[in-house]
Amino acid sequence: RFPRAWEISDAPDNAYSDGRIAEESIKRLQAATAKKGSPYFLAVGFTKPHLPFTAPRKYWDMHDPKKFKLAENTNPPQDAPPVAGKHGGEITNYKDIPLRKPLPLALKRQLIHGYYASTSYVAAQIGKVIAELDRLISDQLSAIMHAPPFQKLVTQFLSSGSGCSPPISDNALFSTNRFVAGW
Repeated sequence: RFPRAWEISDAPDNAYSDGRIAEESIKRLQAATAKKGSPYFLAVGFTKPHLPFTAPRKYWDMHDPKKFKLAENTNPPQDAPPVAGKHGGEITNYKDIPLRKPLPLALKRQLIHGYYASTSYVAAQIGKVIAELDRLISDQLSAIMHAPPFQKLVTQFLSSGSGCSPPISDNALFSTNRFVAGW
């Protein structure tokens, strides 16, 4: 089993893979846009907010675990087959997670806190890349694709003073991608 399902550290963003991915993506964007008139494509993938929930302390400090609302009913639906009451999967690969349920309330809060911290961390990394893209080619057409669950988070991050516009809507994105792909 792996060590812990979460980690809080005082390390900089680039101590974790998503911070390094953002930095490398920015370097590649800068290099690509330096070649005036040359088309380019850059696909960027991040690892968070998947387990383990690791992020610098500043992202953990953004969220108060006392405010997390925990599920009141943790039982499977009435008449559901036993397999529906699943416990575990990936998370049980970590030593600090008991193999039997129920999980202690403090552990549930810690895991939710870790998920929130990891999500805030990756949203900040996405925001850095988008802000640099906006700085480099704000006068050119570009399409930014991202997973729908992050749209609200990334939009909030970008509109909180990063200086760039929110990502384009899913409908505009689909139309743009359909046009680019020749559909």
